[in-house]
Amino acid sequence: MSAMIEERGRVVKVDPTSVWVETLRKSSCGRCQANNACGHGLMNRLMPSRSHAYIQASSHYPLQVGDEVTIALPGQALLSASVLVYLVPLLFMLLGGIAGTMVEQTEVVVIMLSLAGLVFGFLGVSWWIKRIQKGLYEPVVLHWHLPLSAPEDA
Repeated sequence: MSAMIEERGRVVKVDPTSVWVETLRKSSCGRCQANNACGHGLMNRLMPSRSHAYIQASSHYPLQVGDEVTIALPGQALLSASVLVYLVPLLFMLLGGIAGTMVEQTEVVVIMLSLAGLVFGFLGVSWWIKRIQKGLYEPVVLHWHLPLSAPEDA
């Protein structure tokens, strides 16, 4: 079994087969050698109010709003999703540009074919994830953390 990427959060919405979980966004910019010079650090400074993330996760537990859970995603899924989302559209863009150059088209046509390849790549990845690899990239509720004590007003 591959390593899982886990995150703890609080249930904010319950659907029939899934839940929406609010997690606290953590930034590692304070410990990074780039010292806030990267794009991630810049985005954190531009949008400081976005401190929470909302993630939909499938669940078989009888959860309610307010429950604490741990959600997980297989580490291999994150790696393969990164390759699909970044590499495949860029390859299609490159192929579009090469095809336009090989048939000796004008620069504008080569650019348009490159952009068409990029869009086709994104659409292809979206179709692949939704149809062929359905469920592989979906987080699941791994643990349901029961409260240690009952609320006082119960």
